[in-house]
Amino acid sequence: MMPREKVIDLYVSKSHKDKPIFRKFLKGVLGKAANSGYIVNIVDMTEVPLEAYIASRKGNNGRCVLIVGMNLFQEADILAAFKEANIPFFVINRHYADFLNINSVSINYSNAVKEITEHLIKSGRRKIAFVGFNRFSSIDRQKLEGYTSALKEYRLDFNSNYIFDYGVKKVSDSIEEFLSVVKQFDAAVCSNDSIAIMVSNALRKKGVLIPDELAITGFDNMTIGRLATPKLTTIGFSQEEIGMLAVKAVSLFQGGTKISNLKIMVNYKLLIRESSGSSPGTAINKVPNPWLENDDGCKPLAEQDYDQAKNMEYWFDEDINRYYDFERLLYSITSLELKILGMLLSKAFYKEIAAELYITERAVKYHVEKLSERLHVESGKALVRLLNSNFDASRLIRVSKRWFYRY
Repeated sequence: MMPREKVIDLYVSKSHKDKPIFRKFLKGVLGKAANSGYIVNIVDMTEVPLEAYIASRKGNNGRCVLIVGMNLFQEADILAAFKEANIPFFVINRHYADFLNINSVSINYSNAVKEITEHLIKSGRRKIAFVGFNRFSSIDRQKLEGYTSALKEYRLDFNSNYIFDYGVKKVSDSIEEFLSVVKQFDAAVCSNDSIAIMVSNALRKKGVLIPDELAITGFDNMTIGRLATPKLTTIGFSQEEIGMLAVKAVSLFQGGTKISNLKIMVNYKLLIRESSGSSPGTAINKVPNPWLENDDGCKPLAEQDYDQAKNMEYWFDEDINRYYDFERLLYSITSLELKILGMLLSKAFYKEIAAELYITERAVKYHVEKLSERLHVESGKALVRLLNSNFDASRLIRVSKRWFYRY
């Protein structure tokens, strides 16, 4: 029998490595791995293509792999190659139909979106849109399944015009399409927090009252959702917990436990805030079976859909990435940068900031330039405009301080 190494490979896409959620997941993996005596290798799918990685593992199947961040066009090839090479693996952040016999660690996206849609229905909303759906994302297809399931269960009107899809265009185009018919709806379930905030900001500029005229919900519980005006109702779950449970699953395999079709489901919370018109801060716990969850999977893509999007870089939409950039900034900001940012948002001049912090104006300018670069704007004034137009400035400073002192 092949000896089972105390090594875990993270086979991850380059685009996913740049996302804040991966850092949270990695924190859980590294912490649990260190406690369990494992070494973790991070393997970039771009730098080490599938064929090369499979070849490097030839004759060495005692090491488990955690697969993270596949897009829909990589998915079938990667899973087939790992199965054919008999390499043990777990897929992170998605789950599959039982007949595929794939081990996974995730939340039940379908159940979570069904719960958030039911919350809107129970709040009196009847015309509910689904905004920011990406037909080429298997996760979004599971979310859509939960949304449609709730509407059917409550016998509400539904047709394909209620779904605003950005799979073959920019997110902003999908949002513009929704805004052109927004009066038909009284609520919008958004695929993630970034899209929900883009919708919320656009609606406020048009004078639409949230949640009085339209309730909005997101998904992921990003920090920016707590900074938005109004605060965003969303689904929260722990990427760190997913990382820890993934290592726990690997340790079961390494310990000799026969694992087949294991689906580890992480708990999630419906976080009810201002954007859906309910009392802020309310949390409703959902506790799915933590180890096994049956699922019917998602319908396969139509052939024309696949051909249409095969070569598209939909993963890197610049509108969504703006919010990921801000989330990354919160993770990496220094104490000095945080003070400078706070004073900038308080409308202080460089000279005043320098005097308050006992540094030179040149140093202030340097740090502002670096902060601006990280959010892809050209100047300090543009940085302030960007933050003020998307977030509540005083709330941003308070949350940033709490965020900094957590680490």
